[in-house]
Amino acid sequence: MARRRQWARRFGRWAVNAATVASAVLCLAVGALWGRSYWRADVASLDLGPRHVAFNSYAGSAALAWGETAEPRWGASHQTLRPRASERALANLITFDVMRDATSVALVFPARVAAVVAAALPVARVRRAVRRRRSDLAGRCPACRYDLRATPARCPECGWTGHRSGRNRSGEVGRDRPSTKRPRSAKRHGVD
Repeated sequence: MARRRQWARRFGRWAVNAATVASAVLCLAVGALWGRSYWRADVASLDLGPRHVAFNSYAGSAALAWGETAEPRWGASHQTLRPRASERALANLITFDVMRDATSVALVFPARVAAVVAAALPVARVRRAVRRRRSDLAGRCPACRYDLRATPARCPECGWTGHRSGRNRSGEVGRDRPSTKRPRSAKRHGVD
C-alpha cells in the first residue's frame, strides 16, 4: 500500500511538472502571437470532414471558431494577412464576444487574457518555490526542513552539518558526510 502511495505521489508530481511546462510554453506562444497580431493577422484552420475548426488572431484579439461546412473537406491551412490601420486602432476596444450563425460559433477574446490564464500555473509554482526558499533561509534545515534555531551548526534530525547559508564546513553548498566516529561515551561503555 505504501508503494502505491509513493508511486501515486511521484506520478502526481510528474503530472503537475508536465502541466506547468506545457502552460509556460503556451503562455510564451500566446504572448508572441499577441505581439505579432498587431503587425500580422494569422488564420489557421483544420477541416475534419464536415467539421471545421479555426483559430484567428489580429489586432490584439484571438478568435476560436468551430462549426460545420457545406462541403466536407480534409486538411489544414494557414494564412497570414496584414491588418489595416483602422483594425489596429480598434485593438483596445475588443472584449469578449460570441458570434453565431446557422452553422458555426466563434469565441472572440483579447489575447492578453489567454496569456494571463496560461501563466497562472507557472506563476503559482514559482511563488511556491520562492516561499519555500525563504523558509529555508529562515533557520530551517535544507535537507529535512527541521527547525535549526536551537542548533544552527548541526541538524539533530538528519545530521546536516552546514550553516544557515547552506554552506558546509568545506565551503561547498550541501551537506557534509555524516561522521563515522563514535561519540566518546559510546567508546567508554563498549557500545557498538
